[in-house]
Amino acid sequence: MTKKIWDFRNFRERKKKDQGGYSLVELMVVIVIMVILASVSIGVYNGYVERAKNAVAYEKGHRIAEALKICEAEYGLSGTISLDRLSAISGDLMKKPNDPDSLLYEYVGEDTDDCTDFTVSLKKIDTASVEIQGFTYTADTYEITWTEDDGVEVTMK
Repeated sequence: MTKKIWDFRNFRERKKKDQGGYSLVELMVVIVIMVILASVSIGVYNGYVERAKNAVAYEKGHRIAEALKICEAEYGLSGTISLDRLSAISGDLMKKPNDPDSLLYEYVGEDTDDCTDFTVSLKKIDTASVEIQGFTYTADTYEITWTEDDGVEVTMK
């Protein structure tokens, strides 16, 4: 009686049957790689979202500043303004840009629906005149400040 030491035919068939799936270690490695990629991409994504929000606020600030300059030219408010002239239009000038009675509404009204507070800054020149210095636009999540000297500044809340 001879004893078979090695049967190549059965070995190949068994080997083909054993290679039908992935091992637990291989699956765990893939899962770990996916988790690492997801955590890196979430950090990058959050940075993009914050920068996009800041860009929108800066752009809105520039549009309001341009609208204020247009109103200054249109209503004779550039340079020194007499207190009599200012009192005639101050109600409409000081209203929020999203108020239909505001001087700025025509230019930026629909884009400023998130406005919660709006203030125009004035500088006293003498006892009978002032000059527009800038504005502060407040929304729920940010505040935009504009001055002639510093330009637009956005503060996120």
